[in-house]
Amino acid sequence: MAATAADPASFGGLLYAAKKALRESQIDTPDLDAEVLFAHALERDRLHMLADPPRKISNGIMGACSAYIERRRNGEPVAYITGEKHFYNSVFKVNRSVLIPRPETEIMVDEILKRFNGDSISVCDIGTGSGCIALSLANERPSWNITAADVSEKALETAIENARHICLEVGVKNVNFIQSDLFENIIGKFDLITCNPPYIAESDKESLQKEIVRHEPHTALFAREGGLEIIKRVVSDAPQFLKDNGRLYCEIGYGQKEAVGNFFNAGPWERVEFIKDLAGHFRHVTGRRLHSTK
Repeated sequence: MAATAADPASFGGLLYAAKKALRESQIDTPDLDAEVLFAHALERDRLHMLADPPRKISNGIMGACSAYIERRRNGEPVAYITGEKHFYNSVFKVNRSVLIPRPETEIMVDEILKRFNGDSISVCDIGTGSGCIALSLANERPSWNITAADVSEKALETAIENARHICLEVGVKNVNFIQSDLFENIIGKFDLITCNPPYIAESDKESLQKEIVRHEPHTALFAREGGLEIIKRVVSDAPQFLKDNGRLYCEIGYGQKEAVGNFFNAGPWERVEFIKDLAGHFRHVTGRRLHSTK
């Protein structure tokens, strides 16, 4: 599709102007963002929209496109504007009460599915947010029994809504949602505990993208003690809720490998492994609870 500034009233001209506006606002991916937002307004697939652009756009659609672009120019993440984000094999509903799922977290889901394969196990996802980890596992392994916990009532509402349209095969019957500050209200023992905790140091706020700091929930981003407070609590408390030889998977931040390794060394853990992301940074850690001798 040839979009030029010479036909401002056409679809191509509107899209061209939108991309130009985002570029001038120093948005990192102006062309892609404009296309995604226009496709959302048109309720069409982005590639289909580009291959077969509409000849005319109603005033209502034009207004929606304009409003979306203005919100993006002001730094609001695309996922919050569209209300959805693709993660693993599903599209999750997101809002400002939950962290936007990142591709790095998909690595954790992959690693878990490889390790546990077809086994029927019990899982507890701490700090579930949108439910992206818990529900991706539930969707891929319908026989698993999963508990998804979060301290935020609004986050749990979002996760439950996602369960209703993502877990088509298992519905919500195999996923139990509970409001809990980490393990506070968790009962029982599990084969697997997963967690994507806040791990950014509060002192690093100034170095983050402004759109992250301004729009995403700070309780899901930042932690005290240089970003390590919640990870330390999870590694310390998880053994009480794991069966013998049960595993913990936890996402960590850049440069935290050594400190997190020390947390595991202080507890009843073995076979601790650090997993790299696609950029070569240590992004996840997993450890197995030692078999009890009692």
